Amino acid sequence: MDNSSSGQLKKDISSLLHEVCQPLMVINAYVSACLHLLENHSEINNQLLSAINKINEHANLAGEKIHEIRNYIDNNFSLETNPK
Repeated sequence: MDNSSSGQLKKDISSLLHEVCQPLMVINAYVSACLHLLENHSEINNQLLSAINKINEHANLAGEKIHEIRNYIDNNFSLETNPK
């Protein structure tokens, strides 16, 4: 793959990762707020609290994987289009 194609691929993948990461961050924020409310109201069903914790864990895991992919791309692909 030439540097031009590699650079475009990196840009495309970074854009995709950004698009996926944004909703995950919103999900995480809403889930965190829900957890805070549930933890302060003991009458809420423990099963619901457990389910929301699992959602939070998986959203965080997906975000971590996205960051790993971005780091891999940053470390293995160059945006240079004119090699020296």
